[in-house]
Amino acid sequence: MARVRTFLLVIFGFSLGVIAGGWAVFWALDEFMLQPISISQPSYSAVENMAVLNALREGKADNGIALLEYGLDTNVIALGVFPKERLDKQTISTLSRIAEYRQKYPFNSSDPTVAAHVSSVLSKYSGAHTNSNE
Repeated sequence: MARVRTFLLVIFGFSLGVIAGGWAVFWALDEFMLQPISISQPSYSAVENMAVLNALREGKADNGIALLEYGLDTNVIALGVFPKERLDKQTISTLSRIAEYRQKYPFNSSDPTVAAHVSSVLSKYSGAHTNSNE
């Protein structure tokens, strides 16, 4: 009987540890990883928008355009991480429209690695424009 109680106590302790550990991991991920990411994106975007607006209001359209082009490069690189098969139609359409835009208005980053990566991603979507809700 003592063995059964010991066994049940060990199982109960193990189960309690798994539950507490799972909760702790979830809390840590939410507190230190997910919330900062969800907060930092709009913050970064707001700073970027202010920089563009300031450049435009100061009559420095070329600087504003360059800031937007670099932001577009960032978005292309972020979307380029995903295989084309995993993207929805709207995202594929967006990348195709960016490829068309870049054909019309060429822009190369001052960083050759970034320029090569953006070019590589957009080459997959050139001419792949699908009609979605634009």
